[in-house]
Amino acid sequence: MVRISPSPTFLDWAHQTPSNKSIRKSISSSSLSSGAKSGRSSAQWDTETSFVRGGSYTLQDTAALDTIESLLLQYGTASHMGARDWSYSFYINGSQTGALIYKVLDKVAMISGDPLCPPDQYLSFIREFQAHCKKQHLGVAMVAASDNMSKIAHQHKWMSIHFGTEKVLNPCTNPMLLGRSGNRTVAKCRQLVKQGTTVDIYCPAEQYDAAIEKELVRIYKDWRAARNAESGATNAFMTVYDILSLPRLMAFVYSKDASGNINGFAALRKLGQGYHVDPFIAAADAPKGTSDLLLYATMALAKETGITKLSLGFEVVPELEDMERVPKVLHGVIKKTHRRIFGQLHLGGKKTFFDRFHPDEQQDAGLWILYPQRPSLKHMLATMHFANIRVRTVIS
Repeated sequence: MVRISPSPTFLDWAHQTPSNKSIRKSISSSSLSSGAKSGRSSAQWDTETSFVRGGSYTLQDTAALDTIESLLLQYGTASHMGARDWSYSFYINGSQTGALIYKVLDKVAMISGDPLCPPDQYLSFIREFQAHCKKQHLGVAMVAASDNMSKIAHQHKWMSIHFGTEKVLNPCTNPMLLGRSGNRTVAKCRQLVKQGTTVDIYCPAEQYDAAIEKELVRIYKDWRAARNAESGATNAFMTVYDILSLPRLMAFVYSKDASGNINGFAALRKLGQGYHVDPFIAAADAPKGTSDLLLYATMALAKETGITKLSLGFEVVPELEDMERVPKVLHGVIKKTHRRIFGQLHLGGKKTFFDRFHPDEQQDAGLWILYPQRPSLKHMLATMHFANIRVRTVIS
């Protein structure tokens, strides 16, 4: 078996828990000035108590990052991957007990995932955010909401569409790690190790290393550039990460060639329950199979530490079968459009890759698009743009 041993720094990172104090407060007054300099926050500072009041923030607002990281650590899911994308914003509620992640497209605030708060507060949080958006003449929609959130939508007669499934590996029961399947993949990983490829772990919050971070950024930028040079199909449902953002939540499993040069990495974000691995990528000059080795090694590491949830992200369904409150005039159009997008953008390739690593079907979780208010054309356009799908791709 290809294995990497969890280092003490990784164990410290893996066993961290959210601080109740950091959820109630954002950061000391010494950081307020740096947050104010961004000029992009619609929130208000309480200069007497150093609290962050309810409102919108971005990754530039350093005074709010402690609160954001703590809420992500406690309530985060794979659907909150946009937290590390600079095009997203964070809305913190008035009581500073929760947040949500969103971006504005076509005058619609597109919420990514559920609110970062206890489920019994979901509805009141969405209502508060709707009121906030109404003042700015923005509509509201949700993408990648959970099954729990969809039940609330059903109760309140929101339009809802089941569009995908979160796929999760359970390293403790994974048949590939237990030697029951995936012989070709495992053999390739072993061959890479014999040829001199090694795997290590980097936890930026525990052991800062500028040289490693420089290489991680280089590999990711080169990979992004190569993806952008290809057809638009490869960019559908893609998030553009700031690889080094939110370091308290991150660890990196990285590979090195026989000369000691870093040639790939898998990024792990700590969730409220488990971990999300994305991206896992190899440099252009890395040997074939390096990405498989990174994911396999990540699973082995997770198994060593008793982790039972390693989320791979989304798998889009080929057909939209579960839809509620969709107007009859739109029902057929939406299904036909989705079928066309799925076929043209080759979204089924992700399922093929995921299946090789045997996701745990018991941890499958539904993903929903929800419209708390009756959607208009701008909501539909915003939903497509949120997924990085160009309109001309659909109508061409």
